Amino acid sequence: MGIVNQYKITMNIDSRPLIEGSEPKPTDSRRKCVILAIITGLSLVVIIGFGIWFFYDPLPQMKTAQKVDFEKFMGYWYEIAGNRDLDNLDYCNKKSQFQILDKTDLAMTTCMRNVGNSVGFCGSNYYKFDLVDASNSKIRLIKSKWLRQIGYLYIVDIDEAYNSALIVDPNKKVFSILSRAKTLDDKTYKNYLAKLKEVGITAIGVKVDQSCA
Repeated sequence: MGIVNQYKITMNIDSRPLIEGSEPKPTDSRRKCVILAIITGLSLVVIIGFGIWFFYDPLPQMKTAQKVDFEKFMGYWYEIAGNRDLDNLDYCNKKSQFQILDKTDLAMTTCMRNVGNSVGFCGSNYYKFDLVDASNSKIRLIKSKWLRQIGYLYIVDIDEAYNSALIVDPNKKVFSILSRAKTLDDKTYKNYLAKLKEVGITAIGVKVDQSCA
């Protein structure tokens, strides 16, 4: 009988409801796990966000020439008209050279003269480049991928002999009408202006004086 009573007393003591406010508190290890999970989650958000910002590079949509021999496009071009330098119209004899330095490097050098000045000046830009589709008319220009200095050069139209061309920066909506010679016939010039409207560029361009002394 004494053993049974002792058992009952023990059960009665152990089965008493907990006193309010006496619930066990989280241990330090549990707190550390929660904090670590929060930090890990935030880190993943930052990493994923950076990856999207760094790698996501949507291609600007614009109709371009169906097929371009990019190497044949290289060389010297005179700018017949354009809208890139509307804030600096006091120049003439503007000429650009496109040159592939190796398989992935492109040099673009532009020379011009101020009106009334017999001395010209030149400036060069160097890019990593890649042709983004089989037409070879859409060129991605990478100045610095880490700083997101990425631009595009689209060859919207070019004649079969590669004697004239219409090039566009689709993001900045600037264009240049180019010719291997210092002049361009009116019919071709007007065709390029019509092509600009077709691709949604309505900015007014100006003709470049290629005959200044």
